[in-house]
Amino acid sequence: AQSNVVGRCLQCSQPWDDYGARLRCSLCRQLVLVCDSCASPSVVPSLVCSLCTKRTAKAQACRPVPGVCNGSLGLQEGSESRRLRILCLHGFRQTASNFKGRTNAFCKKLRDL
Repeated sequence: AQSNVVGRCLQCSQPWDDYGARLRCSLCRQLVLVCDSCASPSVVPSLVCSLCTKRTAKAQACRPVPGVCNGSLGLQEGSESRRLRILCLHGFRQTASNFKGRTNAFCKKLRDL
């Protein structure tokens, strides 16, 4: 009887389903599947899961737009800046005034952004 192995090694793509080595993605710290033959100490610091690989590919596909952005998340120097706005919602058993009091210190630190 053949066992059903669902996963594959991140490095060599061989069928593998054991997280025993407890190796993690260097970006998001998610557990990754790496077989025993690929789990060398030189490979461990550079492991990147498939989700992070897709995210970095999308980020590299972003091209700078002249006069608007410089390719990063910020605006270009000299262009009109926009104020950062963050939406926070209080929980079911909390009032808006109570939540405002708890997040006031956080708001003061973000005031200059």
